[in-house]
Amino acid sequence: MGDIWLAGKVEVRPLGGSALPAPPARRCTVLLTYLAERYPNWTSRKEIGEAIHPDSTSSKRQGSVRQTLSRLRSWLPDNSIEFEQKNVRLTKPWRLLLGDAEGLMIAPGLDHPWMDEFRLRHSSEPKAQPQGSERLLFETIASLSKTNPEVARNLLCAAPEIALMLPRSELAWVIGVTKPRSRSEPNAAEHDLLIGESHLAVADIKEAIHSYLRAYKTAVNHRNVTNMARASAQVMFAFLESGDMDSATEWLERLTMADREQSMRLLVLNAKAAFFWNSHLVPEALATLRSAERYATGASRIEKLHYYANLAVLEAEAGDQEAANETIETARAMITDPSHRGFRWNLMIAEAEIRANKGNHAEANAIIDQALLETSNSEATLANWYVRELQAEVAAIAGATARAHSLWRHVESERTSRNLALTPRLQARKQRIFR
Repeated sequence: MGDIWLAGKVEVRPLGGSALPAPPARRCTVLLTYLAERYPNWTSRKEIGEAIHPDSTSSKRQGSVRQTLSRLRSWLPDNSIEFEQKNVRLTKPWRLLLGDAEGLMIAPGLDHPWMDEFRLRHSSEPKAQPQGSERLLFETIASLSKTNPEVARNLLCAAPEIALMLPRSELAWVIGVTKPRSRSEPNAAEHDLLIGESHLAVADIKEAIHSYLRAYKTAVNHRNVTNMARASAQVMFAFLESGDMDSATEWLERLTMADREQSMRLLVLNAKAAFFWNSHLVPEALATLRSAERYATGASRIEKLHYYANLAVLEAEAGDQEAANETIETARAMITDPSHRGFRWNLMIAEAEIRANKGNHAEANAIIDQALLETSNSEATLANWYVRELQAEVAAIAGATARAHSLWRHVESERTSRNLALTPRLQARKQRIFR
């Protein structure tokens, strides 16, 4: 963990330490920047080879990657890099400091094809853009963490939706500097819930489950019924995203126990409905979700949006177009902030499904194209999968069979590459596409 200063100069400084000496090779700095930008995602050695050693022949690239990784490990503090089979990542987040606001050049003199792409991506944004709420949150936490990490953590956990709008590397950094020293510190469970959300968004489901279970255990140890219910629901969502229906079925009993917490009933019933939905028991899912509406009155805006956005998609999939349109309008009226983007994407999915089922394929695809554009970055992997899976079915409905099959195979292969299985709901969608 530390800072990678690329504004007007290149300097690497571990947290609490002095700047490192010059790297043993220029590509070490490039690789560190590459891994820091992708953290906490794993990166394959093949991807590293293509990005960092594009000029090497395929026969020599593997050795080049091995040598650069070895040099990087010797240059950085101990245990800065971890390996899992053929995958690599940093063990902790590093903050990338680019200095755009000051108009400084990014890593001048560091010539490399990937760095050219990096500069282009990060220099194309306006230099003097207004501060968004996520930028303000980041800077406040960065300042507070130096003197009072507990207050910084309280602030972070009070605004998880805003925090999740941060670029991946910055979100990982603020999570790292606010990490509680023990599970007894304030907001330890909430901190793990945020970590789980950050992993879930990028489809790192294994890590999301781990974080949610840790939050649940902390809540149980402290007899915090509200956090037990919240964590219990998130565990269910994560099991379903993994396609592990056996674990989800076993967890259903704990979720039912969590239903006793009045303030969390909307979320818990949402998770129960998600279980039936992914079990392809659509009538049961719809009945469960609709039964939860009476708890929406006293819920927060975020909880309501989560509920109504899910209900809209479920009603659209169930073919209840009139009800889905009403729910979409109800939810849209609540969207007031950029941090609500995930709910907006769900509503776009619901609306595209309705248009496709009415035979308005061009209108459905126009909505899908916009959703794909908004979810095209790695920070919205899961949402992007949902959109592309619907895109495949819309193509099948329109009679574009070959395109539908190709679209589905691509997104399914991405799920498979992360050891994620298809739930019965997704299996049913696949069968409709390939029938």
